[in-house]
Amino acid sequence: LGASGDLAKKKTFPALFGLFNNGHIAPTTRIVGYARSKMDRPEFLKRVSQHIKNTNSPKVKAALDQFLDQCTYVAGHYDRDDGFQQLEKEIARVEKVTGAVDRLFYMALPPSVFIPVATAGYG
Repeated sequence: LGASGDLAKKKTFPALFGLFNNGHIAPTTRIVGYARSKMDRPEFLKRVSQHIKNTNSPKVKAALDQFLDQCTYVAGHYDRDDGFQQLEKEIARVEKVTGAVDRLFYMALPPSVFIPVATAGYG
């Protein structure tokens, strides 16, 4: 959550790629980004990879391509249910494809929307 912001593109996604590249994130893991920014998947992947360093070697480039294949994106508002319903549909689709049902949510959000997002669907 907050997948289009500065924290996500400068810190979160480079850290996730580092974990992936060092074998600490399984090839079956999927990363579903969610944010308010309207963008298609290619634009999202461009943002994800924008701050990942040292991709000149063929091995790292191949790892980055595989990592990006595991990423997808859903746009939606933080204060309306329709976006979270789309997110749920995407996560369910990913779980059906991968067979995995473990979920971990990371919130890289401004304080002003943290509570509404954390309680979405429960209010």
